[in-house]
Amino acid sequence: MTAWEVIAGPKRLAPQREGVLDVREVRAQVREWVTPLGVADVDDLELVTTEIVTNAVRHTASGRPGGGVEVSVRLLAGQADTSASRVRVEILDDGVADGMPRFPVVDADPLESWEESGRGLAIVIALADRAGACQVSDTRAVQRWSVWFEMTVDLREARR
Repeated sequence: MTAWEVIAGPKRLAPQREGVLDVREVRAQVREWVTPLGVADVDDLELVTTEIVTNAVRHTASGRPGGGVEVSVRLLAGQADTSASRVRVEILDDGVADGMPRFPVVDADPLESWEESGRGLAIVIALADRAGACQVSDTRAVQRWSVWFEMTVDLREARR
């Protein structure tokens, strides 16, 4: 059985721009962590990361002054006869959410997924191979959400 290898994190990221978590900086950090793996195209991975962090900013204390997120990146390397591997990115918010992450139903009417609320998670479902969320309690008894996604990546270039 193959195990997930920790590439980075969990690391608290709290770059601020005008008193709010700077989503662009978090996205850039994730790109920096996955690029050395040899992932040729990280654009979709970046976009999904952006959507999840943006939700944390909009709906949790991560969007308040001084807010941030904890980010982890893991790799599940493919077997020796294949280069297909999976990258898993986990985003843990600062808690105090005004609800729970609601992923759209895959077979639902696509136009419903593009409403103002929920568009980001529709993008996550469309681009990620797997995604989910679970509630986490911290030592202060604050309920936080860990939202994660997995994407299949080709690491052939990195193995040469």
